[in-house]
Amino acid sequence: MEQTASGEHVSLQVALFNILDISTADFSIEGNKKFYIKNEGTVAVSLEVIPAASEEDTYVTVSFEPGWNLEIVRKVKTNTGTLPTLLWGY
Repeated sequence: MEQTASGEHVSLQVALFNILDISTADFSIEGNKKFYIKNEGTVAVSLEVIPAASEEDTYVTVSFEPGWNLEIVRKVKTNTGTLPTLLWGY
């Protein structure tokens, strides 16, 4: 399995996924698991995320294109705007 420069595992396959709901609270997976995001819409969407290897709890804004995105994250900030369906997966 390939790894990023920071040691995160990289896979082109997603074996588990579900709806990513950030309408009422920040989203993270128990056990601090890292995950990918799929934008099911037709246009890019900007989300505030904490990158997987970040040692700080500092959010950065990332644009997620339609489909599965290559960014590996560990947390997504609440967003009450109008968003397409988003999935998380690993």
